[in-house]
Amino acid sequence: MSSSDDVAHLRSKLILASTGSFSKASTMTQALEHVIDVISRQTSARSEADVSGTLPWLRRRTELMAQLNKGTVVQLVRNCGYQSAERDDVIIQQGEVGERYG
Repeated sequence: MSSSDDVAHLRSKLILASTGSFSKASTMTQALEHVIDVISRQTSARSEADVSGTLPWLRRRTELMAQLNKGTVVQLVRNCGYQSAERDDVIIQQGEVGERYG
């Protein structure tokens, strides 16, 4: 995303926030989009603020993340990657050794 895109995105968020036009669904969608945006970047391009900004949503939405200590979740977000999949795509089967880690 270019810096002009960043500014436009921030401006639209500020306008929505100031008008009270955020619905719970749109806020959740925006939070998910932010998480995907952050983890889609190269790990070296993820700022501390971006990584920290994903934590509340991830910890509220995922029982596993809620149980982990903050430092572990930060490391996961800093180092994970994003890969999209279609519904019912087999990503890994029980007993298989994963192809990726770290």
